[in-house]
Amino acid sequence: MSDQPARYREFELRLLHVRWVHGGQESAEEDALLDEMDDLWWNLTERDRESLRRDPLPEGPVEIQPAHLTDRDVWHEHSEAPRIPRKAA
Repeated sequence: MSDQPARYREFELRLLHVRWVHGGQESAEEDALLDEMDDLWWNLTERDRESLRRDPLPEGPVEIQPAHLTDRDVWHEHSEAPRIPRKAA
């Protein structure tokens, strides 16, 4: 199996986040993300698509952690520097 299904899962999580940020209302950000997801979906192998159908995202709250580990303000392109994640003592 290729890394494309994992990439598609990342898009699904981003979509959940975008919808949450916009209170469930449609947005240009959501439309652009859905277009990317659609392109990726049709470039997956049938086996990868079946795997994604068979193992959908879990129901309920999902913890979303951006790969770059910045806080929400920086993620949304504010001018403040990111806070550095620290381990609990």
